[in-house]
Amino acid sequence: MIEKDIYCVDVLIQVAAVRSAINSVGKILLKSHTLGCVKDAINTEKQDDMIDELVETFMKFMK
Repeated sequence: MIEKDIYCVDVLIQVAAVRSAINSVGKILLKSHTLGCVKDAINTEKQDDMIDELVETFMKFMK
């Protein structure tokens, strides 16, 4: 779009749309990870490590 000299506002709108789409995919992946890997680790010896990893992942995702 930039190479085609598209109006800056239109480019910014597309950037916002891409950012929103990526955030939506991230939310889906976080839910899937929580309901899969984290749920499976509950009541195992890996429970504390998995919870720490989940919290760290949420913190990174929310930046």
